[in-house]
Amino acid sequence: MLGVYEGMVKSRGVDSNLLHNCLLTGRLNELVHKKYKFGKTRYYDKFCELGIDLDILHLKNDSVKPLPIYDNDHCENCNTEGYITLDYRQIDTAPDCAKCFKLMCLNCYGGNDFC
Repeated sequence: MLGVYEGMVKSRGVDSNLLHNCLLTGRLNELVHKKYKFGKTRYYDKFCELGIDLDILHLKNDSVKPLPIYDNDHCENCNTEGYITLDYRQIDTAPDCAKCFKLMCLNCYGGNDFC
């Protein structure tokens, strides 16, 4: 579980707001599966093999509005689809924003190192 969580936070753009929102709206399983849709890992494969269900322990709160969950083919800054499938992630000069440190795609990179 720790490997799946670390992968989502460190390299798949999941921040604490989205993680907490998914906990309160009972969508942790959906979050994990979408963030590993493209590029599965051994941790994710083991997660699926064991049939772990994160939503059985959620803190259901019907007053919380669900945030959108994008799969890992979307830029974590601008949510443009094609980050992996259309190779929008390849930026040699500025791979991440100098302010927020999130990776930038070709669409949100404006040539000034900021998203």
